[in-house]
Amino acid sequence: MIIVISNKRIDQEKEDDRFFAEEMNGQIGERINVATAEYMPRRGKAADRWAGARMKEFARSILFSEHEWRLAPVVNGGEAEYFQDINERMKEGGLGGKWLFMIHGAGQPTVGALEQAARVESLHGVNVILFMWPSWSRVLSLTVLVKMAPMLIRRAGVTWPKAALALGYGLYEEKMKQYQQAREKARTCRTALDVAFRMVEEHFTTKVGAVEGFSMNLMAHSLGALVVESMARDPALRGPGKMFGNVILNAADVDSEGHAQWASALNIGQRLYVIQNRYDAALQASRTLAGNPRRLGARLKGELAENVTAYIDLSPGRGSVARHTFFLMEEEKNREIKSLYTSLFHGESMFEAVREAALPGGFRLLEGNHFVMSAPEEEKVAEIDKAPKAPL
Repeated sequence: MIIVISNKRIDQEKEDDRFFAEEMNGQIGERINVATAEYMPRRGKAADRWAGARMKEFARSILFSEHEWRLAPVVNGGEAEYFQDINERMKEGGLGGKWLFMIHGAGQPTVGALEQAARVESLHGVNVILFMWPSWSRVLSLTVLVKMAPMLIRRAGVTWPKAALALGYGLYEEKMKQYQQAREKARTCRTALDVAFRMVEEHFTTKVGAVEGFSMNLMAHSLGALVVESMARDPALRGPGKMFGNVILNAADVDSEGHAQWASALNIGQRLYVIQNRYDAALQASRTLAGNPRRLGARLKGELAENVTAYIDLSPGRGSVARHTFFLMEEEKNREIKSLYTSLFHGESMFEAVREAALPGGFRLLEGNHFVMSAPEEEKVAEIDKAPKAPL
């Protein structure tokens, strides 16, 4: 099951993924709406499905959508009854008790965030509550190109090589501008996230009762971690109680140095995990192109947070190069990583014991609460083969 809680503006005339538009709902995005998201595989190829449609609709279907979506909104004021029905379904055995509250990163249109939620549901066997915030900007939209036209003429003149170079530079500038806008939106969305947390706590987690195996966990991915940080730093937002089992900051696009200050104030779960990859291409771009300091989702810097259960570095693992969304990795690509996310999403306590013998397979302890994935066995064998041999 996928539940969407969003502070995006709604379009009541739409029932598919266009029900949530890409603009804020309210002056600072403080107004939220709830909907159930259902999906089925697309019938036929995207080109057939969108034949005759406008170009932006066609591009949207090809780039982001593997499914056809239907969103059924919950009437404002009906949230208590809605979540009570879900509780009854779980008690009757018609719905599983594993839940993940998921906050997506930057650059996700509505359909992109929905597709990620569907993949998580399928890969890890969890129900998803998707907090969807307006993070999407179209780089190649007609509006952007029109805005860039005067700059192209000014910089490039009339030759094609100069025009192509200026276009590339202009797209880079526009993309950086849109990234900064997404950062500002992430900070602004802290109020909506607080409201969403308290809604789920009031109407859902505190009234679950005796549902066997129930677990509610949280993953904030990439720039979604900035929404969480902004909420934690705001003294006016109390947030929920400890309604989450595991809180996971995944590939967090926030400053590494100084994170201990706000992470120590993040008192919404029983355990807090930070998952890192020093080869993350998106976080490298955040640092080198956008000029940000070292990112928490890449490497540690400065004081560590004592309340972090474990910093988990996946860099040495198979398939880590450039990867930003480890939680979508299938078992065939890396069994240990897929198993790690499934366990965390199911609310299992991991890495709390520091003894090497108690660690999950494929991980080792560096120091304190900092753990790292071991290199694949074939790489270890290669290193042994390359080692200098002693003379006979």
